Amino acid sequence: MRPAGVSTSASHATLLSAATTACTDLGKGQNFESIVAALKGHGLTTYESYLALILAAQYRCPARIPEATQVMVDALDQLPPGA
Repeated sequence: MRPAGVSTSASHATLLSAATTACTDLGKGQNFESIVAALKGHGLTTYESYLALILAAQYRCPARIPEATQVMVDALDQLPPGA
């Protein structure tokens, strides 16, 4: 079963690799632009990158949930008003 919004081209290996990247980058204190860029380098879309970040923090590196939350807040703060 795939999370909603994840393309069929995102293989299991790709998603696991992206999760590892997300956990590593969260541990390094990377900002959301850097993390999303790294995840997109795995062939994920922006949306898939955000999903990978959230799910990785929740299931692969739960100790990084505070960092993941801050990264997502920072990403949301970049949205234009009313978006």
